[in-house]
Amino acid sequence: MPAPQPTVCPDENAISAFADGVASSELRAQIEAHIVTCADCRELLSMLGRQPALADASSGGVVAAAGAEPTRIDAPAPEAVQAAPAEHQQLVHGSRIKDTYVIERSVGAGGMGIVYEVKHQRLARPFALKLLSGRFSRSAEAVQRFRREALISSRLKHANIVDVTDFDHLPDGTPYLVMELLEGEDLSRRLSRVGKMQLDEVLDIVDQIAAGLDAAHAEHIVHRDLKPSNVFLSKVDGGEKVKLLDFGLSKLVDGEPTLTMSDATLGTAWYMSPEQADHQSGKVGTRSDVFALGVMTFQMLAGERPFEGRSIPQVLFSVVHREPRALTQFRPDLPTVLSDIIARALAKAPAERPASAGAFARALREAAMQ
Repeated sequence: MPAPQPTVCPDENAISAFADGVASSELRAQIEAHIVTCADCRELLSMLGRQPALADASSGGVVAAAGAEPTRIDAPAPEAVQAAPAEHQQLVHGSRIKDTYVIERSVGAGGMGIVYEVKHQRLARPFALKLLSGRFSRSAEAVQRFRREALISSRLKHANIVDVTDFDHLPDGTPYLVMELLEGEDLSRRLSRVGKMQLDEVLDIVDQIAAGLDAAHAEHIVHRDLKPSNVFLSKVDGGEKVKLLDFGLSKLVDGEPTLTMSDATLGTAWYMSPEQADHQSGKVGTRSDVFALGVMTFQMLAGERPFEGRSIPQVLFSVVHREPRALTQFRPDLPTVLSDIIARALAKAPAERPASAGAFARALREAAMQ
């Protein structure tokens, strides 16, 4: 008997689980049935490409490895990419890639591929190798986004941005990129575990996200896909360091043209700015990232998102046309001025938001001391 089709679009957790390949068989059957008739969810799923947790806390300790030699970030795509196989060549423990990397183990699987822990033969250090696979390896647009992620991330050398050191292709044409190996969990998983977070912890995370964003913005790069699954909380020296992931949808401000993906898929709906949700790509800029940071800050403190909707179109309508819920509705213990600052970051007009991510983070700190 076929699984019943949901009457509304799946929520974010269900969509994320499906994209990551960790949904239960029942949930997977429901979503597969749903997307047959829902173009919005099909489009969203096709381009989500969620960054898998590079090394989840439960997967066994691995240490962050950064600062290695950048090698072939500018490697051209071979002709074979146009006809890459549906499934990449089998990579198992001990497999060698370009006589440089040796596969140690698989550490995660996401909507667009697999992440392996590898050992660099000459440096004798661990890294994460992210492989674009399946039908995405045959999509020119997905390959372009993947290469863009490598190029942008390798250019942004900052403590709060994941360090990408290499980009190349397997002999069969499947592209891969190499980055530092991280231990910890992404913010999405943290929120799923704990719900509301303490103010001090939120302020620390926001400070670090803002530092990474300001560094990107200083290079005229807008992330455009900032969301909890792209914020990694890495274990470092007994503490945590935030790492921003996945610059595959980023754009250069006043620079090269954007990718051809539909604006509706540039950023998960709950974290998209009004200008993104309303297809006003010409208005997308650094304050679009500030908006997404405001949404995440609200969610960390409230345990809920500021905009409501039971489907992707409803969420987008709320983002564009409705005011966000008040943080004080969920956290009456917090200063009203702090709620006001977050509301300012969620303003419909970019000009009414804080001028930078750093300005937003500093204003939150000042408000928290009142």
